[in-house]
Formats: sequence, structure tokens, C-alpha cells
Amino acid sequence: MWEASKQSDGILRNVLVQVRNLWRFAISGDERYGSVYNLSIAHYDCRAHECCTSDRSI
Repeated sequence: MWEASKQSDGILRNVLVQVRNLWRFAISGDERYGSVYNLSIAHYDCRAHECCTSDRSI
């Protein structure tokens, strides 16, 4: 899907990004999966930006 968006014009790329963002927002707000999803995103983001210097888990 992302390869197709790279080859397309700006409008299709914007639509694909908006759909992805809406999907992530929907999962984040879901009572069943939201807490686990948000925790894993926070953990990944923290590791990606190297703001976690200790070995403690989030």
C-alpha cells in the first residue's frame, strides 16, 4: 500500500495517510485494545527516540 502511495500523486497519498491515522485513532479509543495498543506505541516511541535510558519497562 505504501509503495503505491509513493508512486501516486499527492491526493492519493494524503488519503492513505488519513485512513491510516483514522484507523490508529479508532484502535486507540477501543476499550478492548486501546490500552495495550497505546502502551506498545509509547514503548516503541520511547525506544525509537532513545529517551529511555534505564532498563525499566514502561
